[in-house]
Amino acid sequence: MAQRSETTKLPLSQLMVRTNSALPMRVLPRRLVSVSVVVILILLLTLRKTSANDGGEFSGDYSKLSGIIIPGFASTQLRAWSILDCPYSPLDFNPLDLVWLDSTKLLSAVNCWLKCMILDPYNQTDHPECRSRPDSGLSAITELDPGYITGPLSSVWKEWIKWCIEFGIEANAIIAVPYDWRLSPSKLEERDLYFHKLKFV
Repeated sequence: MAQRSETTKLPLSQLMVRTNSALPMRVLPRRLVSVSVVVILILLLTLRKTSANDGGEFSGDYSKLSGIIIPGFASTQLRAWSILDCPYSPLDFNPLDLVWLDSTKLLSAVNCWLKCMILDPYNQTDHPECRSRPDSGLSAITELDPGYITGPLSSVWKEWIKWCIEFGIEANAIIAVPYDWRLSPSKLEERDLYFHKLKFV
């Protein structure tokens, strides 16, 4: 395979993806900071094996790279898993409706939106009238509120995924593992078996 031009060769340090979070790190609870990381183990192992002795620059076949993305805190879409009628708003919540982050419903049906978002502070259970669950796949972490104006403002992993496409990385080589970032790690495992399922990704 022909070697790529100098403009497409990136230093190894730039290929190590940083943790991407929708909220500033100073507001993250300590118990969630450890969860808010990016696992790119396969990617880094591949880079180490194929990195040339020319200043640490990668000169291999980008299309053979792969990795797992664990999004940061508040960086996963949440969707409604209930039917909730909002009496003082023309907008109701139906199963699979976007909750986090639907700015339209946040502004026009704030009381209903809060019911779908807030967990019990003591046992982290859902509100009796509404449940929300994390979306799945890469679409759950690209933009939190897709739209012409809100999309760019809520972009999380979209630019990084576009970068992967530009370098020819296959769609099935990037796996996203979203999670309910409202839960503590112990509750995340208890309710969703998140870490157990993560072993088989």
